Amino acid sequence: MQKYYIEAGQSMLLLWPQYRFDDVLARCLVEFFSRGYIDNDPQHQQWIEEARWTFESQDFKPDWYLKLKTQYHCLQRPLY
Repeated sequence: MQKYYIEAGQSMLLLWPQYRFDDVLARCLVEFFSRGYIDNDPQHQQWIEEARWTFESQDFKPDWYLKLKTQYHCLQRPLY
């Protein structure tokens, strides 16, 4: 099952350059990253930071994002 999540994460990464900062795609990328389904390729890490910025830049961050942030250490690191 994990193999399919990894493949889905890679497919979503391919979409990011065309649909940057799309809320739905950004949420998927953040959730997949937090669960370890996206690799640590430097380019991918930049895209994950952009996806996180979609929510970090909001005055009122979504509840799902705040919950993930408390659960996963990788989302607690500062973006810049």
